[in-house]
Amino acid sequence: MPSKQQLDKEAWGWIETTEPDQVTLEHVKYAYHINLEPCKLGSCKRNCRGNPFCLNGIGERVWLGQIDERKWHDIEDPNNERRHPDSFVGLKNLGATCYVNTFLQLWFHNQQVRKAVYQWRSREEQPPNSPTDSDWTPSTICGHLQLIFALLQFSKQRYIDPSNFIKHLGLNTAQQQDAQEFSKLFLSLLEETLMQSDNPNIKNVIEEQFSGEYAYITCCSQCVGKSKTPSKFYELDLNIRGSKTLHDCLAEFLHEEKLEGDNKYMCSHCKTKQNAIRTIQLQKLPPVLNLQLLRFVFDKQNGQKKKLNNYIQFPEVLDMTEYLKDSGADGSKPVVYDLSAVLIHRGISAYSGHYIAHIKDRTSQAWYKFNDEETERMQGRNLHLGNEEEVHIQESSSSTNKSKAPRLTKGYHSSRNAYMLVYIKRLSEDKTANSSESEKVSEELLPKHVRDYVLMDNKRFENWIQELLNMRDQSVEIGRERQEEIKYVYYSLVPKGNVLNMFEWLSLDWLSRWLTDPIKAPSINNQSFLCCHSRVNPNKVSKLKFVSSEGAAALFAKFMGGPRLLGEESLCMVCVQKQCHVMRMKQKMEKDMKYITNIMKYNHDTAECYWVGKSSFRRWRKLMAEKLEEVKRYNTAATAATENNDGGGGGGGDEEDDNDDDDEDDNSSKGGGDCPSDNSNKWSEETGFNNDLLCIPHRALNPEVNCRRLVPRDVWEILRSYFPKCPEFQRDVAVCAKCVLQSQVEQQNIDQKKEWALQQKAALPDLYHDRNRPNVRNIKSHVHVVGVNFVEEWRRAVKDPIRRSPVITVRNSALICVHGGMLYEPDLNAVALASQCITYLWPEEWTFIEASCTVDIEITVHKEPAQPDDGQPVFVCKPAVCQDCFLSRLQQEEQQRFEYTGAKIYVRKVLKDWQQLKTTMGYTNLCTTTTPNATPTVAAALAARSVDDSDPKDLDFQAGGKRLKVAPSTDVTTTSTNTAIITNSTASNTSATTTNNIVNSMGTTTTTTTTTTTTNTTANTSTTNTTTATAATVITTTTSSTTTTSSTSVPDASLSSSSSSLSSSLSSSASLSLSSSLPAGDGAKVTASVDNSVRRSHRHRRMRGEKEVVVSSTDTLRDLKLQIMKLFSVPPFDQNLHFNGTCLLDETATLGQLRISPGCLIFLKADEPSEDPMVVEEILTTSNYGEEGFKGTGLLSG
Repeated sequence: MPSKQQLDKEAWGWIETTEPDQVTLEHVKYAYHINLEPCKLGSCKRNCRGNPFCLNGIGERVWLGQIDERKWHDIEDPNNERRHPDSFVGLKNLGATCYVNTFLQLWFHNQQVRKAVYQWRSREEQPPNSPTDSDWTPSTICGHLQLIFALLQFSKQRYIDPSNFIKHLGLNTAQQQDAQEFSKLFLSLLEETLMQSDNPNIKNVIEEQFSGEYAYITCCSQCVGKSKTPSKFYELDLNIRGSKTLHDCLAEFLHEEKLEGDNKYMCSHCKTKQNAIRTIQLQKLPPVLNLQLLRFVFDKQNGQKKKLNNYIQFPEVLDMTEYLKDSGADGSKPVVYDLSAVLIHRGISAYSGHYIAHIKDRTSQAWYKFNDEETERMQGRNLHLGNEEEVHIQESSSSTNKSKAPRLTKGYHSSRNAYMLVYIKRLSEDKTANSSESEKVSEELLPKHVRDYVLMDNKRFENWIQELLNMRDQSVEIGRERQEEIKYVYYSLVPKGNVLNMFEWLSLDWLSRWLTDPIKAPSINNQSFLCCHSRVNPNKVSKLKFVSSEGAAALFAKFMGGPRLLGEESLCMVCVQKQCHVMRMKQKMEKDMKYITNIMKYNHDTAECYWVGKSSFRRWRKLMAEKLEEVKRYNTAATAATENNDGGGGGGGDEEDDNDDDDEDDNSSKGGGDCPSDNSNKWSEETGFNNDLLCIPHRALNPEVNCRRLVPRDVWEILRSYFPKCPEFQRDVAVCAKCVLQSQVEQQNIDQKKEWALQQKAALPDLYHDRNRPNVRNIKSHVHVVGVNFVEEWRRAVKDPIRRSPVITVRNSALICVHGGMLYEPDLNAVALASQCITYLWPEEWTFIEASCTVDIEITVHKEPAQPDDGQPVFVCKPAVCQDCFLSRLQQEEQQRFEYTGAKIYVRKVLKDWQQLKTTMGYTNLCTTTTPNATPTVAAALAARSVDDSDPKDLDFQAGGKRLKVAPSTDVTTTSTNTAIITNSTASNTSATTTNNIVNSMGTTTTTTTTTTTTNTTANTSTTNTTTATAATVITTTTSSTTTTSSTSVPDASLSSSSSSLSSSLSSSASLSLSSSLPAGDGAKVTASVDNSVRRSHRHRRMRGEKEVVVSSTDTLRDLKLQIMKLFSVPPFDQNLHFNGTCLLDETATLGQLRISPGCLIFLKADEPSEDPMVVEEILTTSNYGEEGFKGTGLLSG
């Protein structure tokens, strides 16, 4: 079968010789591809989209072949849940109860313990009311254990559910507990319960099985007297740190301990404390020796438990004779133990992982692995731990502890996961303890109600299996009936005969859905395949199949829907004729395009030429294609209207439209069957072609020559044939006179703006370039004040006068409060200017601006002569500063600095000691001191406050901004040293060092250290101290994406509401301190001091070991630590965060409360890292709750 593209080409090949009005029924059959021969069933590997008769590859192969019965149901074979005859019963893991399951299996395989539990009776235990009572549960701990052991021995299930047992103990199924602690507590509880029994055979079974004895032997170094303190044990806790073998662990357990110094021994013979040696001596060993390997230890460094992952070698046969030689036991009788169980913990963390048990069956002498529900018999009769160790190695492949497994000799095993070893005492060469009990414990030992419960449970299990098998058989029977039905319907769809009325159209997509899942198949919907004449759209043939009406009727009868598209009446002659017209039109366009391309290779400049828009000429074919697309838009609107009126026949139509493939696009490019209006030969008025050479407001010829080009007359005739309503302009047509006049006016306006900019720049060059600005030294009489917004807008207008309008208004009202006073302190210090929203102008600059602009309020700052008492000049502001509004503004700005969302701060990890930070990291504010006797004032508050406001103003030309420069002056030296005369009544020699943090308006923190030396001199009756302030600045730059940056020495809980407290908290810069007084009157007098101009950078330059963190002011310190953990892999408990010399400790405090602002820098000092990086997440998970162990459970409450 040819490809779909070839079939489409053949289907419309007749259009070259056939006019639209000559189309016949045969042509229509070609257009709908129904002239093709049907494909035989099974002859095509995939469906022929170009042949509407092909029914291959639509999903029928599954139904025509042999179907596996598993397809008809999702029920696994319930027999898989049966207990294997050669295996044991497992225990269900309820979440994190695998540690309980391992010990239950261990104690179950101790036949003496199992026998004692079976023989236990109690009056407290209430039997079920009837043998069929399935809701009965034991009421005592021993009763629960009795039932679990009975089910482990006699149940037919692969595993049982210990939920009632776990619930009775009160254990949290989602929290993994210490397995060794659980073993000790439960054995103690079990022993206490059994001892209360009336049966003397079971009272002491726990002690008889597990209890041994050792003694503490203390020898006085003075009198060589010995004391002996006996003690019982049920298990030996062996320290494995630093040990490689089990014998090393035993030797370390029994090693001599010297009692010296504060730990001296009180000798009963010497009657005084003496140096002594203490040892542990084993006196008697139990039949079952439990050895606890202390893998989980407490790490004092981080306050968490951790797991020791070192390998320990242990033998299959343990000879304990040498450890009993000092106990007085008969040395001729060897004391030998055989390995009976190994308990494993998979995982590298003490807070997660999985517990499994390897236990040797005493009857078969085979080793079994118990992994919750799964029980597995190991090959042969030897223990195989290799697989468990490989799992651990894969989990810890990234661990820093990558010790290799040691080479082993025969009879030895090695494990880095084993946490408990169980040995059974050998009574003779081939007989171990309890070997006489090798036969299974009899069922008769159980109470009758427990035996009945087990029988009933097994019966329920058998019934459950039978029910599932019946359900499977029923589902298979239904599925086979469905298969036969689908096969019958599919075969009835195969075309038979050649009479058109015996066929009808069905959606290919719907047929595929039906064969994929007959149950979920929607109703049939053919609406999306109709043309505007309610017949089959010839462009949709590739998505339809022409099938037998017999099979289609069966499908419509079952799934409903419609409309039905039957035979010849479903073919649309009109659509085929229109498509023929469109395709012929496109062929003509191709020929005309080639002709125009050849003609336009030559230059045409004659009187008979015509103007064509360059853009229209480049895309005239595209415009024509858009014109043809009107047909498709009309057809789509008509189809949608039909669907809305008829309501459709079901789902699926929209999805078919959405899944249109490239094949349909190929047809679309040919015009494929789209429906135009009835007047198809009369094209609608075209408004797109040649519109690009019109002037928009007047619809005349655009004066711009670059937008059009000349074409010869014959080319224009071709173009006009396609766009008969387009604008037409011959070569000699005049351009739009109104546009020419408007262009001249616009050019005059541009020239005027340029002239204004040149005048402004020539008259105010220093203001434009931000140089020679007023400061405390160079001002003579007075200066004028304007807002920085005015200056920035004026500079932008001068820099780009074409796109910006001239600035002709000075609005100083934004600098005045509601009381008519100034909101900003008059300060001519260059550094302080960076923080203010004002700019100072020279009188001559103000004169020019006042003449060229409209001024609402005039603000001036006058310089008065120096005061005789301190020699400092005084500045008077008119209007005066409103102190209340000034301090309120400072307080509001200060508060806003600590309210932000999605801001950036920076964390730098320090790899050296904190004492070296001053020299290695540039962190100079670890220890902040203030100058004694500092007087907090409003001016000092203004100078020292954080000036990183959130106002995003352009500071390219502002003092203290991006390029802050020191004003050229002969008084300014390289070291920026200034002298101030201060009157002091007391003669003294003092030295103070002040560290200050200055933050500019773009988030740059400047740390300034000022050393002040006071020299005492005496002249006549007055004492004058000359203070030399040398300011050495260290700059740490930070950038904020949202609000402001702050550097405060100590995080304050809140700002003080009083004016004096606010001023005091904000004044920290000795190098910028001002002494001010604000008397009542017209002006505010301010005494100025030093002027330290520094260069600042807007950008934050990251250093090595520094990373960016996005935070909000409402985030807590713990939230920040969690983010830092992700960036630096340092857990929160190992993080020491320092900000402005203060260690951040309160993890519940928010960043706003800690006075951390955007753009600030926080130093991270990490404690020793965890042994394995993968443990960090586990520790964080468990640190959310306190470790309470088994508090509140039945193990402690009884």
